[in-house]
Amino acid sequence: MEQQSYLCFMRRIAAISLLLVFLATNTEFHELMKLGAFVSHYAEHKAEDPGLSLSEFIRIHYEGEVKYDEDYSRDMQLPFKTADCISLIAPCTLPVASFPALQHPSPVVKCTRNFFARTASSLSGCADIWEPPKSA
Repeated sequence: MEQQSYLCFMRRIAAISLLLVFLATNTEFHELMKLGAFVSHYAEHKAEDPGLSLSEFIRIHYEGEVKYDEDYSRDMQLPFKTADCISLIAPCTLPVASFPALQHPSPVVKCTRNFFARTASSLSGCADIWEPPKSA
């Protein structure tokens, strides 16, 4: 039983670590700094309506159109409500350098015989290959 709880603990630590790595690499840092405003604003709404759940709070503030109510300025301080920093990553490609001195010319091979011509003499030996074996 103790080994199962240890495995459960390690899975939880791994999941939290992967989530933190994902958030750190895919989220703007200043949006993470707004999490304190998110918690305090949720506490304000919870004080007004004790039956308010976290999912309901998220639905009110992030789903649908923006509501211009009395706490609009406070709502805009929540994370992911505004696009403060937009970055564009454009790929840069460098031209490939060409060094003619290092390139070897391809040899020119002249074929005097047409290998694709089908004549009776060229296919006469092929028939023996496809004959079934003869029993003695």
